[in-house]
Amino acid sequence: MHSTRPLALLALAAAFELASPARADSAADAARLDKLQQDIQNLEAQVQDLKRAAADQYADMRSEQASAVKLSLANGRPTLSTADGDFTFSLRSLVQFDS
Repeated sequence: MHSTRPLALLALAAAFELASPARADSAADAARLDKLQQDIQNLEAQVQDLKRAAADQYADMRSEQASAVKLSLANGRPTLSTADGDFTFSLRSLVQFDS
């Protein structure tokens, strides 16, 4: 029984040594995983910023179009009006020609 005890201790020590690199690898893997998760969060934040910027640009375009001047030729008269219809300007003239 005494002869098996040193062998058991030797086997336990060998198993412990084999497990140590695995722990080091798992620590490195955990660090890599944390870095990748942080990178993903940074990319998601950038995507959200880009979406917000695109939405703001779209809203600016829509407001510019809403404030744009419209031109129409109703009843043969050139008419300028604001998009909201608060202001209109129509040109009317009488042209006579005699020969």
